[in-house]
Amino acid sequence: MSNIRTLPAPVPLHHANANPGRRGWFSALALSALALSALAALAPGQGPRLLHDVVAGSESSHPYGFTDFFGLTLFVATTPAHGPELWVTDSTPAGTRMVADINPGVPGSHPSDIAVVGDFAFFLASGPNGSGLWQTDGTAAGTREVRAGWSGRMHALGEKVFVVQDSSIVMWQGGRERVIHQTADQSRITDLGTFAGGVLFGTQETNGNVGAAWWHDGTLSASRQLVRLGKAPFSGEAVANERAAWLLLTRAQDLAPELWRWDGSAAPQMVAKFEYAEPWRLSRHPRLLCADGGRVLFRAWQPATGSELWRADGSPEGTKLVADIEPGPMSSEPRNMLRVGTRLMFSATTVEHGEEPWVTDGGDSTSILRDIMPGPGSSLSEFTVFYPVGGFTAYFAARDLTGNRLWKSNGSTVTNRLGVTDPYNLGFSNGILYFQAFDSTHGREVWGLQPNVATVQTLGHGCAALTPATPPTIAASLPILGQTFLLNGTTAGSSGLNVLVFGAKAVRPIALSNDCRIYYSAVDIMLSTYVTGSRWQIGVPVPNDPALLYTHAVTQGVLFGMGPGVDLTPAVAFTLGG
Repeated sequence: MSNIRTLPAPVPLHHANANPGRRGWFSALALSALALSALAALAPGQGPRLLHDVVAGSESSHPYGFTDFFGLTLFVATTPAHGPELWVTDSTPAGTRMVADINPGVPGSHPSDIAVVGDFAFFLASGPNGSGLWQTDGTAAGTREVRAGWSGRMHALGEKVFVVQDSSIVMWQGGRERVIHQTADQSRITDLGTFAGGVLFGTQETNGNVGAAWWHDGTLSASRQLVRLGKAPFSGEAVANERAAWLLLTRAQDLAPELWRWDGSAAPQMVAKFEYAEPWRLSRHPRLLCADGGRVLFRAWQPATGSELWRADGSPEGTKLVADIEPGPMSSEPRNMLRVGTRLMFSATTVEHGEEPWVTDGGDSTSILRDIMPGPGSSLSEFTVFYPVGGFTAYFAARDLTGNRLWKSNGSTVTNRLGVTDPYNLGFSNGILYFQAFDSTHGREVWGLQPNVATVQTLGHGCAALTPATPPTIAASLPILGQTFLLNGTTAGSSGLNVLVFGAKAVRPIALSNDCRIYYSAVDIMLSTYVTGSRWQIGVPVPNDPALLYTHAVTQGVLFGMGPGVDLTPAVAFTLGG
């Protein structure tokens, strides 16, 4: 990242991921400023609130699957007339509507696995012709079935859509479909997730073939066999991050689970082997919890400690017990792990406290965060999900003496948000934490909370003489230090445009002057790229620099050097926070 104080005028910028040979000049047709400090809520002082009563009265719509979609939020809701169907909202009652009645009548289409790929959201749904892969642009006219007969589990990776079915894995890309893996005898495939731009999966074919763990990236090459297992029902799970995939697999010879690590290049390496446990002894079965940096956190059983928290870094000496949370042979059975800031949050059960939120650094420090339900009673359950917001906060439902409420934690403390009952199915989209909650007047409906995100203020419209008839627009999710935020844009016509993102330090932005210029004392370039299409979305990493006050996104602009500052001309701006 380069720090810019003085630039020659004008400065051509080359974009590493632009089309070959393309070079762009920034003429600043649009500028957005996103505050990184002193962020204010959209509704200051307001807690969780009902956003829309999908089914009027006390009946419930049971919303779930909240997914960001170019400034809007897609979700699934159930109505008496249509059953479970795809809906969209801008967080207001007037802006909440059903996208399409995919399967007319009460049964509904039960959309699942919603994911954005290019200009569309893809999802699995049951239409009039049965299960299939669907796509939508957010309108009824733009919603269609792209492939009938597909069901299972969907993964979106880049511009590829993978569907893991019972006995095959199929891929959709650019309007074309392809079967990338087919079992020999129609036996079942186990979905293990994604890693390195491909899907991880397990197979166990019954015609004498051994089971195995595999990986495929959707190219024309064959599936890559990672670990060859024995002639027994396949049993496995996996967690992964950008560094490695960790697989927990059971070999047929001795039915003892094995922990494997694969970095995507060389052959996978076995890291540890665990004692065999009878199938009915579920508490003794190891479970993967979280891939964190170069290590994995998991639970494993030993006679002396019970089922407790362990870690592994890929080496024999790096595989060790983190903490015996319930001392002695009894088990705490840790689960539901999530990184929150610099620590890992999870749930664990003890005789003294029941199941409550705990925190660890993965090393010498492991402790209970809060005994939400005082005494041996439990505030959490096996269905608890810690939902991340911005990387530094986790929201979750927990039960105290007043009932099931919404809580949050920064990894050091836990605080409650009363005023909402039985929150479930949390999802963070466009700066709003969506969830379903209950009240006696409206039933289970769409609720939301603005967790200290930014407001929007229009500052100007640039130079009219230099601005096209339909200038590009830009919007963004919450920018947080050390995290990645989403930048959404629309472009008139089919031509592409350049996008520059930089952070301003030391001086607050000033209003646009008559010559359409805006000045800063110092900036850091975060991203320079070229985008195409009428709608686009890119992820922008924000440096973990406390001196950074604002982030700005500029489309089609030219940078000029003016002494110690930077000026952009012309500009359209809005500010988040401030």
